[in-house]
Amino acid sequence: MQTGLHIGLRAAQLVSAFATLAVTAYVADWYNGDTLTSPPAQITWLLTCSVFSIWSMGYLEGAKRFYPRAFHPFAALVLESGNALFHLFGFVYLAVFLSKLLFCWGSVCGAARAGVAFGALGFLFWVASAALAAREVIRGEASPSSLHPAPRPAEASKKEEAALEEEPDRAYKKRRTDSRTIRGERSAEELVILITRNGPKPIEHEVTTSIRWRAYGGFAPLSPKWAFGRKRRQFENSPRSAMASIEGEPDPTTNSRAVPIYATTVRVDILLEVGTCSTDLAIKSYTFNDSAHGARLFGLKEVGNIYSRISNPTVDVFEKRMAALEGGVAAVATSSGQAAQFMTFAALAHAGDNIVSTTNLYGGTYNQLKVLLPRFGITTKFIQGDKPEDFAAAINDKTKAVYIESIGNPRYNVPDIEAIAKVAHEKGVPLVVDNTFGAGGYFVRPIEHGADIVVHSATKWIGGHGTTIAGVIVDSGKFDWGKHAARFPQMVEPSDGYHGLRFWDTFGPITFITRVRVELLRDIGPCLSPFAAHELLLGVETLSLRAERHAQNALALAKYLETSPYVSWVSYPGLESHASHALAKKYLKRGFGGVLSFGVKGDSGDGSQIVDGFKMISNLANVGDSKTLAIHPWTTTHEQLSDEEKLSSGVTEDLIRISVGTEHIDDIIADFEQSFKKAAVATTSGGEKGDVAAAKKEEAAPTVV
Repeated sequence: MQTGLHIGLRAAQLVSAFATLAVTAYVADWYNGDTLTSPPAQITWLLTCSVFSIWSMGYLEGAKRFYPRAFHPFAALVLESGNALFHLFGFVYLAVFLSKLLFCWGSVCGAARAGVAFGALGFLFWVASAALAAREVIRGEASPSSLHPAPRPAEASKKEEAALEEEPDRAYKKRRTDSRTIRGERSAEELVILITRNGPKPIEHEVTTSIRWRAYGGFAPLSPKWAFGRKRRQFENSPRSAMASIEGEPDPTTNSRAVPIYATTVRVDILLEVGTCSTDLAIKSYTFNDSAHGARLFGLKEVGNIYSRISNPTVDVFEKRMAALEGGVAAVATSSGQAAQFMTFAALAHAGDNIVSTTNLYGGTYNQLKVLLPRFGITTKFIQGDKPEDFAAAINDKTKAVYIESIGNPRYNVPDIEAIAKVAHEKGVPLVVDNTFGAGGYFVRPIEHGADIVVHSATKWIGGHGTTIAGVIVDSGKFDWGKHAARFPQMVEPSDGYHGLRFWDTFGPITFITRVRVELLRDIGPCLSPFAAHELLLGVETLSLRAERHAQNALALAKYLETSPYVSWVSYPGLESHASHALAKKYLKRGFGGVLSFGVKGDSGDGSQIVDGFKMISNLANVGDSKTLAIHPWTTTHEQLSDEEKLSSGVTEDLIRISVGTEHIDDIIADFEQSFKKAAVATTSGGEKGDVAAAKKEEAAPTVV
């Protein structure tokens, strides 16, 4: 079916070319009674000749490149000569035509016609030769590979190999599959096996050409789209391609400005274009140059890709950008923020150890510290508030980390990071900061204020659109593990998993993050998908713009709520009334964050009424989305805590948390106003509806909402 359609399309194109010539000549004769003497006819003829010349030249180039056997030497001579004469006479004709308009000279359209005829003759001769060769393929008398050019001389290949040895990077990108693969003599399955065995190679234009041969029965190269020297595509699986995009450079292989997605346990993709369908074949392994190369990678003696659970080129770009945003030396991306926290704690603490943390925490973090970690023998000492002296008093010889949030959730308290870091370091303990509400370092960079390790739920402001779950750990590289070897023997003593390798002696400043990657990420496996990393990279590109708008809208909404008769209190660090306002001004230099909380006047059930009454604002458990979100934490995010634990975390029954989006602030406030009024009418009327209840509500300020 495809072959028949293909032949019909080509035949229609040929007929249309000659029909255009015939119609042009007829119109010219009809217009003035004398062929090609009128200016309109001459212009039409000139344009048509040019189109036909380009068309025939296209077939010429396509035939020479993809169909040499079908292109008889005499046909080549005729067609090339015809095209040369055609262009020569075309230029002469154009000059004479312009001269005639200016000086009324004569015409040499006969010479132009001769050039066209000569080119057309060669073109027809080639079509006949191509048809004969195609017939051989159909009858099985010849294979598509026999119609391709012979391999280049051995001398040329040796010269190229010598040049590639002098440029290893170029050699990495320019290695070719063997001649049988390029000529289409291998099946798709054989191609997969070949590339898996021989290592990562760019998949060239010739491969898709050979596959088109199989799909179209040998007729695909007749298409003019092959004939104009199109830039040959490559689908490069080199990790260097993604790594070069870290600082915004184009991919060196494809010249892609965006970061590519390496969607495999390692990236080796063959794009098989069969008709209008595409099949993506993913090879499930990273190949090694040789056995010694693989041994060096597994022994951590050389940096490189082993398996995408440990590292992936696309994820690597995201990790490097996050390390740069936070001012760290390296980062590890994870499948979620909770995974990032857990791996951080697991890398620092063992059974019998403890962590000191504030109670001003996200509910999921509190549960992880209180419920999950004790199952592994790791306990947590919770302190009320975030006073540095309270942290200092709680630290003992078994403490392996001090844990805080840069902007507490849901109280939005801002701890004194520098003071807490100081007391932690005096005790020989690293400070771990959850900087999720710091928006990827936009509002605050804890490492600049003494934090040793930063974790994020990248799902929030980093991704920014509520489409991707992810986390990230950033290592400052500043904590001296060697100095505190007694507290952290796992960082300095020989590793059982790597034949006695000592992480601190080998990796220095990146000891912690390397151990997280090659032990925790390897063994537990919460790696980030390259597809998720790609979406996060898109979020990073607009992070500063979105974060600025989040902060502006949040401050405006907080000020509006402070004056609302329906609201009893507002918590936002950008307000002077907030207890952490002074510290917020010290640490939050570009805005006070994008989340706030407020309490409604009346019973706790009225908080749910407000949330349910929103039209534009969404009721869901997330923050950092470009859309404004609302939730009632008492019954959702902190529901699994006891009432005492909720109150200790800053969650009250009347509290509503708002993650302020990037919509226009007037639209956000308008949605609040209509929800407030709706809830007020329902409450004061006891569920009545209608204008009477609404009028009564307007007469008096509500006391119950």
